[in-house]
Amino acid sequence: MNHQHIRTAGKPDFIFNTGLVAFWRSMDRSYLEAGNTLARIVQDRFGLSLNTTTLKISRRFAGWGGLYIKQYPDELAKFLQWIYQHRQEISNYLEIGCERGGTFFAVDSLLRAFNPEYRGGTAVDVSAKILRHGFAAYRNLYPETSFHQVRSRNFAVGDKRFDLVLIDGDHSYNAVKADFEHFRASRFVALHDIRCPLRGIEVRRFWAEIAPRYPHVEIVNEDPGLSVPVGIGIVSNYF
Repeated sequence: MNHQHIRTAGKPDFIFNTGLVAFWRSMDRSYLEAGNTLARIVQDRFGLSLNTTTLKISRRFAGWGGLYIKQYPDELAKFLQWIYQHRQEISNYLEIGCERGGTFFAVDSLLRAFNPEYRGGTAVDVSAKILRHGFAAYRNLYPETSFHQVRSRNFAVGDKRFDLVLIDGDHSYNAVKADFEHFRASRFVALHDIRCPLRGIEVRRFWAEIAPRYPHVEIVNEDPGLSVPVGIGIVSNYF
């Protein structure tokens, strides 16, 4: 598939969530292994939902539509490339704070496309926005996918151990710490906004405490058009 021409007549050519698995499988694998082409695909084919005023960024990143992903394209692309590299180690996925579901659909579909042992993803949020953005159609294709409208602290984990958890819900220090403690037995735990300095976002403080204690990876935006730091941090329970 040629991904160079990704807009038609000046209009976004967004991919629906139900077409993501086929899209991943048709993609040149080099996009998933290295380089920045995937960031452009995230922005122009998946679609963003970034607040350009709050983040003080160029309107070229507004991109409302598609999957409404609330991630910097460069960082999400690198996160997806990291997941691809570790795909055989991730048989299930949990996302805390799924919002409209854009990031969840991108991650879940990538693992479905390339890990035959993948058993499905779980999304959690206090809001039901994901239900208005194609979740039913996606679950019709993949019935083992689930969404739970509940506070993360009330989400019953039981004996289930997740291979990858993305924490992107309540960004206060106490909430992020509680989410991490709740899911720390997972193989990999990722936190969003580890570098973000905006008021009310305290992930950076918590990340500074835990990063020295775990093997970890930091994914930091390199696009000069995105001036406010955000960042994704991933800790590993491999010792």
